[in-house]
Amino acid sequence: MLSIISDMQKFVYGLHFSIFLFVLFFLNGNIELFRKTIPPFGKFLDPAKGVWHHNVPIGYVEDNLTLPISKQASVIYDERWVPHIMAENLEDILFLQGYTEAENRLFQMELMSRAAAGELSSIFGEVTVGLDLDKRRRGIKFAAENAVNAWKQMPEFDLAQKYIDGVNAYISQLKPEDYPLEFKLFNIQPEPWTVLKSALIFKEMSLFLCGKNEDIEYTNAKNTFTQDIFNQWYPEHEDIENPVVPDNSLVIPDTLFGKQQDNSSFYNGIIKKTFFETRNPGIGSNQWTVGKSKTKSGSNIFCNDPHLSLGLPSIWFEQHLKTPQFNAYGVSFPGFPGIMIGFNDFIAWGETNVGQDVEDLFLIEWADDKKNTYYLDGKKLKAEIRIEKIAIKGADPLYDTIRYTKWGPIFKSSKDGKNDLSIRWLSRQAQRCRIYDFCQWNDV
Repeated sequence: MLSIISDMQKFVYGLHFSIFLFVLFFLNGNIELFRKTIPPFGKFLDPAKGVWHHNVPIGYVEDNLTLPISKQASVIYDERWVPHIMAENLEDILFLQGYTEAENRLFQMELMSRAAAGELSSIFGEVTVGLDLDKRRRGIKFAAENAVNAWKQMPEFDLAQKYIDGVNAYISQLKPEDYPLEFKLFNIQPEPWTVLKSALIFKEMSLFLCGKNEDIEYTNAKNTFTQDIFNQWYPEHEDIENPVVPDNSLVIPDTLFGKQQDNSSFYNGIIKKTFFETRNPGIGSNQWTVGKSKTKSGSNIFCNDPHLSLGLPSIWFEQHLKTPQFNAYGVSFPGFPGIMIGFNDFIAWGETNVGQDVEDLFLIEWADDKKNTYYLDGKKLKAEIRIEKIAIKGADPLYDTIRYTKWGPIFKSSKDGKNDLSIRWLSRQAQRCRIYDFCQWNDV
């Protein structure tokens, strides 16, 4: 009888120890299941540091915080959880705006910057490699780096840096148990915020709003129909449009920026298919004003209606910024300082996007088999080589060789190298300090 009890006890002890080892090693590490990497359940379900740590009353917020600002300031949340940020100067309010947006939208900001940089696969694994390759081959990060270099030369950059400092102030005080829920779900840590991340978000929005083109379709049509039919069916301007530049202005010859070439071979090759998503013709942003002489109230009316996709969380972040210099209310775009759409005590402002064609595709003629040089107007030019490393969760990194021409990166390659397309995107060019634009509007 004693031996039976002893064997039973050994079994129970062994079972408990096995469960302990299972929880310790299996649930606290990444789990490989059906060739997929699953984040550790043990960390996620940890009662002290996991998901249950977020079980706090709705509307809970710290009463007093010690932050590196120059004067007294406050952030008050109303019943809809809209922050009302009040400070004595512009530097402090931008710092607090960065802190507040990080407190509410940190994972959204992190995800958008990674998406623009082509770094989603470091979180989601092989399923997003195609998306990352697309962003790398479009040169989004390269464009953001150029923008940062331009921004740093502007005197307003120091003010924009205050916003970034505020984001990092929130990140730096986070303990692992305080990480936003999404970070725990994917088993990642928040990275320090940089001006490059803000630039990446800016470029991502530029691509989202104006990153479509119909060059391939128009090339096909032009090579299929006569010139008269093409001009009739695909006019440069619709009849109802009123171009800012009058029709009798100086005409720029087609050959000004390069020799015009026959595109017939283009039609027979890579151009038979399109590589770009087509825009829903029923979707379009709009904005308009109504003068006070035409309104019942006798006041001017300004309407701004940007048609953007619904998201959770919203693409916008509603807030109120108040200093002795200005009192502005509206919505911001998390990752950028200032209020993008809103009003102050004197004016209202908004923005929309007309979806203009800001991309051009160029057929590249290589001068050597290794694609190191190419022809442009009969001259050989050297392509710039950029090696992109894409980190992939649960797999070895992927290295992609991207060649940059005068126009931009080789976005689409063909097997024989005779139909490689280089994409020129206006947003890739260095710009002035747009990171501060929205702050200037707040103070008009």
